[in-house]
Amino acid sequence: MAPGRLALLGAGGIYSAATSSKGWNHPPFEIPRHVYDGWDARKSGAALQTAWDSRFAAYAKQHPELAAAFKRRMAGELPANGARVLLVDPDKCVGCRMCALACPFGNIEVLDRGHAEKCDLCGGDPMCVQFCPRGALRCGPTVSVEAEKRDRWARALADTYRESE
Repeated sequence: MAPGRLALLGAGGIYSAATSSKGWNHPPFEIPRHVYDGWDARKSGAALQTAWDSRFAAYAKQHPELAAAFKRRMAGELPANGARVLLVDPDKCVGCRMCALACPFGNIEVLDRGHAEKCDLCGGDPMCVQFCPRGALRCGPTVSVEAEKRDRWARALADTYRESE
């Protein structure tokens, strides 16, 4: 090593100088037990989980259907038997965001292209469908909505092909 130059790492290097001035007497990449314990949140997390579980159990007793729907949604599952999805008609949607305001779950967003996008977790007659002033939203059984999406896509492809001739 050239005279007057410090070794960046190792004995007598910058690491050694910086750590000794801070009172750090541990080798590189070692986390002392007292530091590790200060960041360990397992005990407080377990206490918070126990509190949540007892509150949710009380809620489930008062509102069993809503609690079951919450558990299903948290598991990422669609409604069983007759699942329904939302279909957005891009020809009718003007991006007014009324559906987003009406959604009690905050699941609707309006994308850059100006059309609403929706998750498929609602069942029944969602508020977004009721509040759409242009009738651009429709909720139906999964099978019929998926078939309609395929039909719309096929019509769009056919229209594109005809225009290119």
